[in-house]
Amino acid sequence: MDQAKAKVLLVDDRPENLITLEAALIDSKYELVFANSGEEALRYILQNEFAVILLDVQMPGLNGFETAKLIKGRKTSAHIPIIFITALSKANEHIKEGYLNGAVDYIFKPFNRTILKSKVDVFVHIYLKQKQLEYQKNTLAEQQLELKYQYNNLEKLIQDKTKELILSNNELQVTQERFQKIFSSALT
Repeated sequence: MDQAKAKVLLVDDRPENLITLEAALIDSKYELVFANSGEEALRYILQNEFAVILLDVQMPGLNGFETAKLIKGRKTSAHIPIIFITALSKANEHIKEGYLNGAVDYIFKPFNRTILKSKVDVFVHIYLKQKQLEYQKNTLAEQQLELKYQYNNLEKLIQDKTKELILSNNELQVTQERFQKIFSSALT
């Protein structure tokens, strides 16, 4: 199986926030990819596969909600879990809007590094398990095709050998009948 690291996309228009996220998430199990805007995040998503996206809500241009909506609107990226990271108020309408736009979770700034890392670790673990299952599924499909090919070859071999045996049996029967005739005529 491919040993490439799972990628985690961090999206925030403020470099200091990306540095803080990086410090909290630095880990050998996954590769961090940084985007400074919703537009840049969308470009990365077109070119890469991500285990999880940490997405700032308030950004110039495409905000986090709009970016999430576009991510979830594409078949190839709709499955990627999005965790919104925001300093916005904890008002229900903002949280509701985030969930309606595809969030699986919300983390409020300032965040607890341990909690953030634990949440990301869970999504990376799930992603890696899914990749492992896909690999195993593909391997089984290949093995099934190989077994079917071998079965068909075996069936053909059995048919060929059966024909040979029938021909040999017929020849043996003819020979035995000749021998019987010769033996019978020799006795008379």
